[in-house]
Amino acid sequence: MSDGKPYDGKNILQLALDGKSPFAGAWDVELLIREIEEQLNTKDFAREYLLERLFKAMPPSLSMPVAPTRDFWTHALEAKIEATIGEEGEMIGWESDNERVGPIALAAQQSLLQAIPCLLPVDDGTGGSLYRLVIEHGDFGIHNTTISIRAGSSEPLFTSLFNWETAMSVGPVDLVVDEDGGPSVTRLPEETTQVNLETYTGWANHRIQTLYHETPGYEAAVRAGKDFRKLWFTLRD
Repeated sequence: MSDGKPYDGKNILQLALDGKSPFAGAWDVELLIREIEEQLNTKDFAREYLLERLFKAMPPSLSMPVAPTRDFWTHALEAKIEATIGEEGEMIGWESDNERVGPIALAAQQSLLQAIPCLLPVDDGTGGSLYRLVIEHGDFGIHNTTISIRAGSSEPLFTSLFNWETAMSVGPVDLVVDEDGGPSVTRLPEETTQVNLETYTGWANHRIQTLYHETPGYEAAVRAGKDFRKLWFTLRD
């Protein structure tokens, strides 16, 4: 590596995209990536799949290749804002609202577009890419899993996760994170008691601690992206 340290085998795609391939001069990682994309048609798949998961309103197309970079997500957020708040006189919101874009909405659109650079932090490369694309299942409940018992113990073991049609490319209760990346719960049943709430909170704490432990860098990405997430889901809802 350029810093004199041995390559640890991680983040080869990001290193290649940044022009810092540990194999420079030996073999061309970027050429390999392009060949894989061409043979598997991954660029078209990624672009079409991501568009389907942007929620309505969504742009008709994306003019940049899908990539785990700040530039791509800047473009994706710009496209999302412009699709949600269109030209003057176009429909805005749900069809049943019967609302049209006017001067106030247009001014809001321009303000949001100007705010994008402030919402997307610069990725310093520590702990993995902030802009790595991940797929969220969207309906992670016991009804969408198969479970066995771990050999030699009575502990349950999840052996598969299926039914991905509601998956997104950022349960009876949802175990989520709050604005600062801490554990939280949402969609609580109406009959939730204090004991239930303490149980759900315990689940949320266990989930987030395990997630942050098993995926180094995820916590930093969640915290850094809180303003982006707030705007993204506001545009969706």
